Amino acid sequence: MDIFRNKDSVLYSSLGEGESEKDDESSSSLLNSETSSQQPPRRNQRVWPFVLPWIVSTFALAWVSAYLYLNSLPPAQLQEHSYSTGWKTDFAPARSAISLEEVTFTGGPMYSENGTYYVPHPAAINYTADPSPELDRAWEELTWGRYVVLNEQEAKDAFEEKFGDVQQFWSPSRGGYISGFDMFHTLHCLDRIRQRFYPEYYVQEDLYTHRVHHLHCLEQVRQYIMCSGDMTPVPTRYNAARKHSYVDSDVTHTCRNFGQLRNWLSERFNGSLAVQPICPGATKPEMGSTSCVLDDDDDDNNSMEMGH
Repeated sequence: MDIFRNKDSVLYSSLGEGESEKDDESSSSLLNSETSSQQPPRRNQRVWPFVLPWIVSTFALAWVSAYLYLNSLPPAQLQEHSYSTGWKTDFAPARSAISLEEVTFTGGPMYSENGTYYVPHPAAINYTADPSPELDRAWEELTWGRYVVLNEQEAKDAFEEKFGDVQQFWSPSRGGYISGFDMFHTLHCLDRIRQRFYPEYYVQEDLYTHRVHHLHCLEQVRQYIMCSGDMTPVPTRYNAARKHSYVDSDVTHTCRNFGQLRNWLSERFNGSLAVQPICPGATKPEMGSTSCVLDDDDDDNNSMEMGH
């Protein structure tokens, strides 16, 4: 059968004399055709020496241009999403104030030689001292001015993707879009939890509202700590007198510089970085970026204080 023939085998048949002559001519023509088809086009051989250098130089120019462009960018643009330069979720104008520093924590528990448990406070301010006007001012200095005015584009960049229309964040009494920053919000929450330890000093008339407020604060602090994910190792120190180990939390952490962020917030609240409020009618800005003077008795600032 034909299907079993080798593809290289040659089939013979008897030919007449005329057919033989024609076949010789056809074979010669076919041979010449196959020989010529195996030779590369001479035109391409002449073109490539001129085209190839242009292709190579074009790629080289593109690479050099990209290299120079990337090296001209500030580090924040090259590494936008990092702890040291700011995550995508960090407020973009605040990223320039972010820098890292190593901080050794204080306030770790200790035992005296006789086994008495105590907490030393070597820092200039003891934020866990008994309540006083001085202590309240110290906490207020950490968190004051934590609500600032954003312009419309900043509000859209920060909130539009998640919340849609940013007009819901417009405050008539502040004359702008209002935003806080979560570190200062969480510090405020921690202060409210601290006050809960001293109900006789921090009298709270609306107990239900304040209880809800404190429950919110506990959830806020819990999530904030879990979000930070600080994996700095904290050793435990053995105490022979009490025959057990206790945590020595006075270790060094890598932190964002709080002082720089606090200074940035102050400038953004009512300093050189403040967004001036857009006040309605004949009203005027009051206290820099903090509020507008309204005819109606809008208590928006007080309501924000209650709701953080």
